[in-house]
Amino acid sequence: MKKLLKTITAILVMLIAAALAGAFFVGFSVDARPSPQDDPIIGIVVFVNAARNSYEFICRKLKGISFSPTLLREEEVVDVEISEKAEIITEGYGVAAGHPLAVEAGMKILEAGGNAIDAAVAVSYALAVVEPDGSGLGGGGIMLIHLAGENRQVVIDYRETAPSTMDRDDIKEIMNWPSTGIPGFVKGLEKAIEAYGTINYSDAIRPAWKLARDGFPMTAGLNLRIKNNSGKLARSSGALRDFFRNGRPAPVGEIITQPVLADTLQSIMEEGSSVFYEGYISESIINVLEKQGMSISKQDLLNYQPVIRDPLKGEYRDLTIVTVPPPAGGFNLLQQLKILNHFDLSSYSEPTPEVYKLMEETIKATYSDRRNYIGDPNFVHVPLAELLSNEYVAEKIKQINEGSVPLNMFSDPFRPSDNTTHLVVVDSWGNWVSVTNTLSYLFGYGLQAEGFFLNTQLNNFSSNPSSPNYFQPGKRPFSHISPALVFKGDSPIMALGSPGGRRIPAYLTQALVLFADFEPSIVNAIDYPRFWSEGKKIWVEKEMPGNVTSFFQERGYEVVRWNRSSYFGRIAAIYYNLETEKFSGTGDPLRGEGVFKNK
Repeated sequence: MKKLLKTITAILVMLIAAALAGAFFVGFSVDARPSPQDDPIIGIVVFVNAARNSYEFICRKLKGISFSPTLLREEEVVDVEISEKAEIITEGYGVAAGHPLAVEAGMKILEAGGNAIDAAVAVSYALAVVEPDGSGLGGGGIMLIHLAGENRQVVIDYRETAPSTMDRDDIKEIMNWPSTGIPGFVKGLEKAIEAYGTINYSDAIRPAWKLARDGFPMTAGLNLRIKNNSGKLARSSGALRDFFRNGRPAPVGEIITQPVLADTLQSIMEEGSSVFYEGYISESIINVLEKQGMSISKQDLLNYQPVIRDPLKGEYRDLTIVTVPPPAGGFNLLQQLKILNHFDLSSYSEPTPEVYKLMEETIKATYSDRRNYIGDPNFVHVPLAELLSNEYVAEKIKQINEGSVPLNMFSDPFRPSDNTTHLVVVDSWGNWVSVTNTLSYLFGYGLQAEGFFLNTQLNNFSSNPSSPNYFQPGKRPFSHISPALVFKGDSPIMALGSPGGRRIPAYLTQALVLFADFEPSIVNAIDYPRFWSEGKKIWVEKEMPGNVTSFFQERGYEVVRWNRSSYFGRIAAIYYNLETEKFSGTGDPLRGEGVFKNK
């Protein structure tokens, strides 16, 4: 009976295709490609392909979810066969990220039966379209996953690598231009969904493809970032076409389409990552960079592989913190929390000036360790055991107690703060995902290949030959990216992370301390005002209590009050309350346009 119903459905779909193919395909073509209305032969081809594709779509067995094919209304979700799932752990699921349309893309995947990894891939691609300044196909990222069925965590590192065609003299010349590493985004997310997902890679990309093709409303945040980076965006004719109107950034509310990016996404949907690393997209990347004086080879792109790593674990109060290993910044987060765990804050009913001062000194006491000891572990020895040992942490605690923490910690050159994006997902089977994706600088240097911006990650290498983070071909540079998961006992209760450049571990430390010691609501803990300090200067959000700012001023600090913005991070977080069995979360809307949705 089931087969008969499928056959009848397929015939009906083919009849619909015969009547409506031309109408539904109007506007599908991009660039200079002729449409079915322009050429009757093309119209026939489209008609035949539409009917065939619709039949195959209805009849084939899917492992998870697919959105409707072109002949169906794309906002509808069709019935699909879901692959065998583990026992449902909770009845809820959710997504938090920096843009509501990206969150919606992830929720649709979850609603249709996909798991958290499937949804995280969909959200990542959607953010590449609606927040092209912070992440995208030309960049990379790190994904931290809790696999409920196996009760273990895994890290997928798809950060960019240095080209093998460059030597150390070359890197000095291009350290500041164009400094593009081999992108890992496309192959890394493909690895995630093939290893741990339940749906086809193409189905996870489909929501982003639709956003690029049909467009989305310009937001105030993206408009401002385009305005502040107009100079670099002028280097790309595609960026000028997509994001500008009459020489000015497109106004808020204007529908932004990205036809070339839509073509690129469609190619990846059809051919997988091979078209990016071996096909015409790789040739485009090479050509764009050659025009800017940087040489990478086809072999560099062909050889790129994401790396599977084991996570790091630490303790704070009754919580276990799981995060990502070097060359990312998770170790720094664990160091700070381990130091602060030594101090009893239970006598404080709220975060007092003394608590903020303690956090400030802890951050400074640990920050220089990343410069002195951290590099790509495939190339250098990273003394993680020593850096996280009780003995080493005791030395830092002694510095704090004696008031001897160095004020002038190592500081990178100032870089834009909103140069990454973070997302978190949880599904009904108890899988959790925390992901940070990045381009390094906002919009990279404004250079585009096939509709996406190219990263500037090579400038994250050190120019000091004695540094563990010094450039080597094939090496991944250090970054402060610190996606995290939080457990209570054996139960995962939280996923969180943030953009913010070198300030990421500090902002996550502040949020977790406020949550564990003062504020049981993760939303309220993230809403608390944050700070960043270098030397005798401290930047605070203007909502910082006056007694805190006065405390620092009395000790000789210059206090700078700023409006809340992404300079102070944009933490995306989801929390599961074990007692109430309810989810809560945030996309940090006070500092951006992020949202949290759950069911």
